Amino acid sequence: MIYFDKETLQFPRHTAEKSSEMVLTNELTGEKTTVSFEDLSDDYRFYLIDVSDVTLKDGTYRYQIGEEVGLLQVGDYVSTNTQYNEKKQNIVYER
Repeated sequence: MIYFDKETLQFPRHTAEKSSEMVLTNELTGEKTTVSFEDLSDDYRFYLIDVSDVTLKDGTYRYQIGEEVGLLQVGDYVSTNTQYNEKKQNIVYER
């Protein structure tokens, strides 16, 4: 998971394909954002992208750069615990 907390971020790269576009999909709302970028890295193992002009709402995003796919966390992760208020009614029959 990549944390969106700096002006430049490194994204791993596993293929020789070079891309200049990243698609971010909000995991909760499904809203898509497309970001064009120039790879600032000289290393073939990762992309180095300037994200200083990208504005995103807090949440978890799925990023796709060419064939590379992963998760990007914007803001603090807040785990919500779902608790169910289930009332059970037991019926006891006597013989």
